[in-house]
Amino acid sequence: MEKPKEPRRVVLYADDDMDDLDFVRDAFKPHEKDIKLITFCGALELIRYISEQPVNEPSPCLVILDVDMPELNGKEALMLLRKIDRYKQVPVILFTTSSSPHDEVYADCYRAGFFTKPLNEEQMNIIVEKFVSYCNEGVKK
Repeated sequence: MEKPKEPRRVVLYADDDMDDLDFVRDAFKPHEKDIKLITFCGALELIRYISEQPVNEPSPCLVILDVDMPELNGKEALMLLRKIDRYKQVPVILFTTSSSPHDEVYADCYRAGFFTKPLNEEQMNIIVEKFVSYCNEGVKK
């Protein structure tokens, strides 16, 4: 008898830069059997998606937010996510080209991780492995 397949875990990623979206999509490809990456061209699009999700829909294992986006930046989106009950405990990463200590402190204040965007594919693959570990931690609980 075949064991029922577990649903793939979901990672949500918002970034207004198409090159960065593609870069992250490519880096997640080796994990697509276990993790479904859903991308958004901005934080507003991500917040709309979340607000339209049925209550019984499983929460994502990780949310990744670019910091510098028009309309709604990643820090503002993080603040909004933390006000939504089912997203209070979901791991969130601020993912940015900034290395500002202020951005890191902000991330800490909202219980979020902070990663600087990498310059090359090798660095991106290392970072994605760290992202995937957030999802794997949730499976162990």
